[in-house]
Amino acid sequence: MSWAPIKKSSEPWCVQPHLLDYEKACADFTWDEIRHELDGLPGGLGLNIAHEMVDRHTNGPRRDQSAIRWLGQDGTVLDLTYADLKEQMNRFANVLATLGVDKGDRVFTLAGRIPELYITAIGAWKRVSVFCQLFSAFGPEPIYQRLRKGDAKVLVTTKRLYRQKVAELRERLPQLTHLLLTDAEKDLSDGVWSLHQCMAQASGKFVIPPTDPEEMAILHFTRGTTGMPKGAVHVHDDPRYKNCFRGGWYITGDMARRDADGYFWFVGCTDDIIKTSGHMVGPFEVESALMEHPAVAEAGVIGKPHPLIGDLVKAFVSLQSDSVPSDKLRLELIGFARKKLGSTVAPKEIAFQDSLPKNKAGKIMRRLLKGCELGMAEGDTSTLDTNSD
Repeated sequence: MSWAPIKKSSEPWCVQPHLLDYEKACADFTWDEIRHELDGLPGGLGLNIAHEMVDRHTNGPRRDQSAIRWLGQDGTVLDLTYADLKEQMNRFANVLATLGVDKGDRVFTLAGRIPELYITAIGAWKRVSVFCQLFSAFGPEPIYQRLRKGDAKVLVTTKRLYRQKVAELRERLPQLTHLLLTDAEKDLSDGVWSLHQCMAQASGKFVIPPTDPEEMAILHFTRGTTGMPKGAVHVHDDPRYKNCFRGGWYITGDMARRDADGYFWFVGCTDDIIKTSGHMVGPFEVESALMEHPAVAEAGVIGKPHPLIGDLVKAFVSLQSDSVPSDKLRLELIGFARKKLGSTVAPKEIAFQDSLPKNKAGKIMRRLLKGCELGMAEGDTSTLDTNSD
């Protein structure tokens, strides 16, 4: 059955969208044209995200125009013009320089969407450092894994998050030499600084050094299902982005099905990623945390459809021979995982099983766990190890 597209008229709109005709924009798109829309650093010194986002706009009519409007939970409204943002970015870049942070060094944040998050990101790019944002709901272990693998030198966070999730990790992270607390009025100790105080002492002027477009700029961490989280690198204006498209379609790696009426339904990611409450959860990370508990022999984690949060994280656990399934142990494991991973990532349900289905290579077959849970067909079981205990 074919369905006619819904057409919307743009006539009543007060503000015209930037992308008015998607098909035309795609047809006319060229990387050369986009490159000409970017100024580049003065003197032909390269291409830097911070300059393109902010600095170039301070030299024209947008200087005093709002660049960011931040709305606080308490009703606070903060407007930062391009000129304001440039000064704050410059101050942060100079703070990094004072702390010995240079090109390629990693600057992480662990915070909600506060103004300092954006100042940190753009200020780090101005210093030609690498920015990485961590999800503030992470527990200590996911934070540790990313700070260690990402070789973090600086972490910008709040007093509460530092005390709850980071302070206990410092001995295990010798490369993390500086912590900047956004809401501390004074320094807490050597290496734990007040961002407000550091910014007040820094100059509001900064010259962006030469920046190659292929310089590393952003570090994102994936949620691995067969190993620890992996880092994905982004550079300043990367043309390899176009390789993610095939015939006008963006290749996401997601799986979908088409129903009898022609509608497409999202099924899940090919690598078992779980989307819960808007966040992506990797089964391996949850399984690894559960297996640190002395009562757990094996763990397999799936996403269970939930009407409110998308997928609910459910774990199937096989216990050590000297442990007995019980409601008390189930609650203990849930609490153990929450402490390790945070409440968003930790499983909401745990089921005990004598053994878990594995393939002949010894890997837990999560799709069989999910199929059994949801009453779905098992599918291909030719690789199932029927001799495993």
